[in-house]
Amino acid sequence: MVAAGGCRKKTPPAPASGATVTVTVRGAVDAEGKFEKGGFVIAGKEIAGTDADALAAALSEATAAAADKGGPVVVRVLIYPSTPYGVVRKIVAAAGRAKSAELALACIDEDDPRPKGVAFTAGKGPAGAVEVRLWPKPNTVAGLYRISDLDETLASARAVRALLATRGGEAKPGVRVRPADNVSAGLVAETIDQARRAGLGAVALGGEAMDDKAPAPPKLVVAATTIEADDEPVPTGPRPPSSFAGAAGAAYNVVFMIDRSGSMVVDFDQVRAELLKSIEALSDKQYFHVVFFGGRRPIENPTRKLIRATEANKKAAKAFIETVPSSGVTQPIPAIDRAFDVLARARKSRPGKLVYLLTDGDFSGEMRFTDNEAVLATIRTRNADKKAIIHTLLYGKRSADGEKILKTIATENGGKYLFVERSE
Repeated sequence: MVAAGGCRKKTPPAPASGATVTVTVRGAVDAEGKFEKGGFVIAGKEIAGTDADALAAALSEATAAAADKGGPVVVRVLIYPSTPYGVVRKIVAAAGRAKSAELALACIDEDDPRPKGVAFTAGKGPAGAVEVRLWPKPNTVAGLYRISDLDETLASARAVRALLATRGGEAKPGVRVRPADNVSAGLVAETIDQARRAGLGAVALGGEAMDDKAPAPPKLVVAATTIEADDEPVPTGPRPPSSFAGAAGAAYNVVFMIDRSGSMVVDFDQVRAELLKSIEALSDKQYFHVVFFGGRRPIENPTRKLIRATEANKKAAKAFIETVPSSGVTQPIPAIDRAFDVLARARKSRPGKLVYLLTDGDFSGEMRFTDNEAVLATIRTRNADKKAIIHTLLYGKRSADGEKILKTIATENGGKYLFVERSE
């Protein structure tokens, strides 16, 4: 039996005994699962392209060398969530030909939690298993699902979970997920996760190609009986509002980028109070993140991603914010990168990206690799599509250079500049 796992943030742990061969997928892939460039790195050796025989031969050589160390051989595969499932299937087939004892898959560069290992089957899987077929929904990263012989087409992995939970009774027949080759590995992992939570027993991942066409767009979407709040559809109408120290905007995704450098020490408690007030006012339909800059490395909310503005998350963010000190020099570029890394993972169903950037001056002269032009260049690169609005705030003391750079940033990114006077 070759075992496979869903995508996870962290590398799967090495086995307690035996040897591990690590395979890293690298390069760009097209919709058919073929590499446009790149290939694999197997036990440190680069393999160009996706030739199945070359992949199997290299993997066999590596596993044979690992087997000489004694114990079972585990092939550990690192992939990106956007990698087509067809690439994953080729790796699994090669691992089978290499006679490895186990295969563990994990996603890299991914924040979402992913499921643990599942059985990988080359045939139909467990007798009586409920089959979930999975195709990519046209022009989106979402999926279309069909359960066994039902006519309904589902458009939500959580809806799949709800429907599966009604099947099987005491028998717990298990679930077999059968993806098309051009479905993303991340979507496969999400489907596996929801199938596990349905409680039908073991989940098997189908191994053969599924080349038939996807069903038509959903004629009926089966809703879960209890939909988690994160999965609720976004209501129509205006985007929810937010405000910070007098600046205001409307978006589902809000990032606060705050100067905590040593020059802010006099005003930092007041800025912190404004930040907490702003977060408290967010609705539970919005998502937020906080990044402080001062010194070479930013300090950010420990989740390192957008989180929903629930009362529990607001409370946790408040506890974090109250521990942040004011120190260091003004170096915003790493914080800018982190802010846009976080925004890049915002859900497409939650429109609107808004950044509040607060500082007490301009960005030149404190470190030789930091200047206003470098900051502008970074923002122009990271927000080239102008999908994020940036409001800028100059806090506490006016300066010509500070106003100039902050007005430029706001103007170029659809936002507004605001001077905030120090409270007495």
